[in-house]
Amino acid sequence: MIFINKGSTAKIVKVAYNSKGGVIGLTNAVITASFSNGDTAFAGAVSIINETLGVYMLTIASTDTSSLIVRDLQCQASILKDSVRYADIFYIKIVDNRDSGIIYLATSATGQLLKGTSAERITKGGELGATDIMIWIDTTELTTYSWSGSEWI
Repeated sequence: MIFINKGSTAKIVKVAYNSKGGVIGLTNAVITASFSNGDTAFAGAVSIINETLGVYMLTIASTDTSSLIVRDLQCQASILKDSVRYADIFYIKIVDNRDSGIIYLATSATGQLLKGTSAERITKGGELGATDIMIWIDTTELTTYSWSGSEWI
């Protein structure tokens, strides 16, 4: 489950995987995304961040969440690559004004992708607290890490 603030623009960074857990390269891929809560459906903007590592970003506009009463959204991303369609389905919880910690979804507060070497990841870990949540794309090891509140896992 991914958490976003109600009434704010959210950027969600995902990695495209096939059914066997392998990364889908996104060169020449077409990605679309839709969000729904049962009563309302809307499209999300999609951009490819890194074709080789299969990283893409979904953007949900603040206007799409500010008037929602139901606080759970289902997202369905559809990835078309070499005539094969892949689906990535996940859920989003909309919260009001989260007041402690920061939720980083592989982007910084300014929307920059949080990626870098293992050394840069370790340095960034020294700046994080127990209530922070972050996903880091490690370019040395070509894998992702999550901040648990006290260490990278």
